[in-house]
Amino acid sequence: MDLPTTAIVVHAVGQELFSLGKLPAALTHYREAIAGLPSSHPHIPSVMTAMGQILLAQGDPQGAIQHLRAGLRGKRDAVSRSHPFTAFTLMDLGAAYLAAEQPAEALEAYSKAMPVLDRRLGDLNPRTIACHLALGRLLVSNGQLKEAGEHIDKVLASEMYGMGNAAQIGLAYATLGQIVYHSGDLDKAIGHFQQALEELSELPDTDPDVLSVLHDLGRAYHRKGETDRALETFARSLEGYRASVGDEHPGTATTLNAMGQVYYAQGKYQEALTHYHKAIEIRQRVLGATHPQTITSRFNCGTAMRKLGDPFGVEEMEAAVESLEELLGHDHPHVKATRSWLR
Repeated sequence: MDLPTTAIVVHAVGQELFSLGKLPAALTHYREAIAGLPSSHPHIPSVMTAMGQILLAQGDPQGAIQHLRAGLRGKRDAVSRSHPFTAFTLMDLGAAYLAAEQPAEALEAYSKAMPVLDRRLGDLNPRTIACHLALGRLLVSNGQLKEAGEHIDKVLASEMYGMGNAAQIGLAYATLGQIVYHSGDLDKAIGHFQQALEELSELPDTDPDVLSVLHDLGRAYHRKGETDRALETFARSLEGYRASVGDEHPGTATTLNAMGQVYYAQGKYQEALTHYHKAIEIRQRVLGATHPQTITSRFNCGTAMRKLGDPFGVEEMEAAVESLEELLGHDHPHVKATRSWLR
């Protein structure tokens, strides 16, 4: 193919296939369009962006990032940095960075999109709401609770106008729960997590967002001392993980570890050790023996062994702390918190 007009037709076919969910076929058409267009053609940024969206949907976040960054450069040259199309691509790029476990880069991308969306589309536009939600969740993870709350308030305000969908509102309540959890208001946090589950009630327990809320709710119950409710919630989460991703998944191990911590708090040290063992077996296979979570599981096993009178318990705890120090450094907060258990 060498005629740009033909390439434009192929591009249009790719868009139609994309809208129908036929991603491999759409990707093939977009590649043909790229091959038939000059590098300066105004369709190139849109094609690169669409290819990035497809690659993200296919589970290739790094490939998506590469194409979305190229699409972003082209759109900035063609329609300016303040155009909504540029902001949309920044949001896609933020989602790709999240999938690639690059939260700092995701935060930067969403932060650049936010003022454009606010100014050009307004608070009640679905894209603006989605960007506020993404920023709120990222800022909580970054420890910027006040700033996170400001974005989440914008999402919840949209509920009054019927603009935010149930999933967005549910995740907003979940994020608000995380904010107040960190401030120590456990009753309010539990209420927000329960509200989040109500908003997400149309989704099955196998949905990643539901599983995340269940974990947060179980953790809040545990911290409040309502250990039976914590175990019930974590058991529901464990069932959801096993039904969706099976036992060979970090989320399954995290839930087993959390249940072990609850049993430990109840003084049921053998039950705790059983769950810690299950968690460490999964983490060793999935994450590797030197991953911080695996080493932490070793430490947890040591704590339960010590309570059960096993003389190797303290040795296991000390060895795990030494491994964490080598990996994370002596002054890392997790190392300091773990070492405090040796006293």
